[in-house]
Amino acid sequence: MSGPDDAIYNYGRASQLYFYADRRPASRFIYDRPFWLDPPTLDEAVEDLRASRPVLIVDTMAPRDHPLWEKAHPPPIRELLETEYEFVERVEFADIYRLKE
Repeated sequence: MSGPDDAIYNYGRASQLYFYADRRPASRFIYDRPFWLDPPTLDEAVEDLRASRPVLIVDTMAPRDHPLWEKAHPPPIRELLETEYEFVERVEFADIYRLKE
């Protein structure tokens, strides 16, 4: 799914994924906490993701079928996932999205 030179992005709080996957983050915002404390950072992160186009986004916030999914995924993130990524599968605690070709 990704190679050693590919960037990935974790949307959530599992920033250890970058280490375990041996992949660089696609944004300087390596987990979601700044988005809730300083909302403009979400727009900055989405701009980063649109520019760097990570091959994978690993969503560790909430499963797609969870009642709080929309609350945990503000409109800019939902729009990015819907327009530029495709859902691949759920693995343990994460939803995996792949960049559309």
